[in-house]
Amino acid sequence: MSDIHDFVNPYESLDVEELKNELHKIEQNLEKEPNNLELLLKKADILYYIQEWEYALKTIKEALSLYPDSHEAKFKYGMLLDQLGQHEQALAIFHELLKNDQENINIIFSLAYIHYKIEDYEKANEYVEKLLKLDVSSYMLFFCSQFKADIGELGEAIEIMETLVNKEPQSSAFLSELADLYNMDGMFEQAVETMKKAVELEPENVSYLIRYAQYLLDIEALDNAIEVLEKAKTLEPQNPNVHAVFANIFYIKNDFENALKAINKSIELDPENPTLLSQKGIFLMLLGDFERAIKEFDIVLNSDPEDINVLVTKAQCFTFLEKYQKANEIMLKAIEHDPYNLELMCFIAYNYFQLNNKAEAQLWISSILNEDKDFFAYAAIEYPFLEFLLRNQNFQLFCNQN
Repeated sequence: MSDIHDFVNPYESLDVEELKNELHKIEQNLEKEPNNLELLLKKADILYYIQEWEYALKTIKEALSLYPDSHEAKFKYGMLLDQLGQHEQALAIFHELLKNDQENINIIFSLAYIHYKIEDYEKANEYVEKLLKLDVSSYMLFFCSQFKADIGELGEAIEIMETLVNKEPQSSAFLSELADLYNMDGMFEQAVETMKKAVELEPENVSYLIRYAQYLLDIEALDNAIEVLEKAKTLEPQNPNVHAVFANIFYIKNDFENALKAINKSIELDPENPTLLSQKGIFLMLLGDFERAIKEFDIVLNSDPEDINVLVTKAQCFTFLEKYQKANEIMLKAIEHDPYNLELMCFIAYNYFQLNNKAEAQLWISSILNEDKDFFAYAAIEYPFLEFLLRNQNFQLFCNQN
């Protein structure tokens, strides 16, 4: 999310040199009027904006020593404490200010944001709800929508963002965010239509074109997605994300060789992107090159050893290499983090079956059927890697018997 205090800084439009010149003028004036509160606050604002936070804090403390009842100085003091990581002290100041000014939007917003930052989502939500009852800025509404999405309340997030788009229909950024929320909520047609409007407002915004192409893929409008992506490629041929989406298109076409070429091009342009490396690993799996796939997954796991999705796909490679014990060592740990993952349960059952531990295999198959009695009727279509397991006639028979 954007920085909480962007909306209160009056010097946002100035560049660094202009800010330093302005600071010099203020300091000259302070030599003549050392107790001028307005000058001290302006000085603190500039120091804040050029990220001289300790110096800004010293200036605000000086202002408060002269004017201990200044509401504005106290507010800026809270801002700076928060910026310096002293969140509890900042909260104490804002709570105190709120007692005497209970509908002050900036104070409520600050409290919402700091509670969000320290992951006290319940308290943050209380202040977000207060903001939603007030006449707040577009920036604050945007924060409220993002917050609701982050805590899983997508319906509310969408409603807030729809209000924002109606308020500012020419904002491509708000349209793009609304499209993203629609997509997250499975409203794929709405995501496409909304993203199309954002692209019409900024037809050469490559990140918008890429997102639009991805949403078109979600509704299986393959030809339209390719057309949009070709435009993005013309604008930015060295954009790694363009090649990554082309890789997805080849994947959808079951053209795994070209998918691998496209993802290799993407990695060449962005060599340390873990998402691209994981994607390459999956394409290698689809081509049956499990050893190389494991090497790609290991690169990702070196930087994030707790990435559950990558751990699971690596374990699947071990299954395909007939290293069933090794596969289950990983999968049994992964299932603790994702206990209702039916695909993972099926792999675990298969590994136990191949290890001749039929009792454990039967328990896992029973767990699958308890969750979804029709799982095996669609599993091979829904989960590409399960087709390999379910082609095994002995395992298929064993599943049918249970």
